[in-house]
Amino acid sequence: MVADDSKLWKVIHNEGDEENLQVNWRRLGQWSNEWLLPFNVAKCNIMRFGSTNTSYRRMYPLNRMPLPNIETQKDLGVWITPSLKLSLHCLKVAKSAMSTLYLIKHAFANFD
Repeated sequence: MVADDSKLWKVIHNEGDEENLQVNWRRLGQWSNEWLLPFNVAKCNIMRFGSTNTSYRRMYPLNRMPLPNIETQKDLGVWITPSLKLSLHCLKVAKSAMSTLYLIKHAFANFD
């Protein structure tokens, strides 16, 4: 059993906010280990929303392993980006629908 689909979110305005997020992250890791619900570090990552030109870019390790920063993530079937725009999600859904439509059209092409 593993901890799945967990999110930890914090608005960062200063170094104190970064430290607060780090403390909460550490507590969450301790809780998951205590209850034998370990996080799969290979599936954990960091996505930063909003202004990315900020000087607050701390690394947040889990079990002493730094987590990678990502630009896109599929979460519960929806593609998320730092801008929170749905254009990537719409593009991927439309592409999938067109592929399915092609397969259906191709399968029934000989049934005239």
